Amino acid sequence: VKSLQIKDKYAYFFYPENYKIMIEDYSGHISGVGMYVNQIDEKIVVVKPIENTPAYRAGIKGDDVIISVDGQSIESKNIDEVIALIRGKAGTKVTIIFFRPETNKKFTKEIIREEIEIPNLIIEILDNKIGYVRYIRFIEGGANRLKNELEKLSDQGIEALILDLRGNTGGLLSDAVNLAQLFINRGNIVI
Repeated sequence: VKSLQIKDKYAYFFYPENYKIMIEDYSGHISGVGMYVNQIDEKIVVVKPIENTPAYRAGIKGDDVIISVDGQSIESKNIDEVIALIRGKAGTKVTIIFFRPETNKKFTKEIIREEIEIPNLIIEILDNKIGYVRYIRFIEGGANRLKNELEKLSDQGIEALILDLRGNTGGLLSDAVNLAQLFINRGNIVI
């Protein structure tokens, strides 16, 4: 409907099921199988499984392509529709057919969903006492968690810090502001 068109290229309209997925993602907790996915050329592709999750334990790998979920082909579905099919109540089973380009074969996995905490930080200490933090998304309480992790890195004697925001998926403005305030002098306004 023309009257509902959004002229702002940075604004989005969310259907209720898409909004629910977005809110779950920004909370940092989901009930699902635990893998990052992306839509590439009409395909839903696994970016990577999250460690110690059902998808990780099932042997799912990056670049695996999702073919169907619980018997439903995902050929004409967008990424949010596929995510909605894969997520569900913890303790329930989901059957996913994948295609693995590496072996050129399809395979089926029955996976039991679990409550999963989605990490928003990847933290390492690199050579020469350099702390590395990849901040994946702005979620509720994310900056507070980073503050605690920075204290731990400091206790381990880091001398420099790399804060990597590449590929950050966005999220809560309040968390982005709180993150910036960890590094910007008091009194400066962030918006």
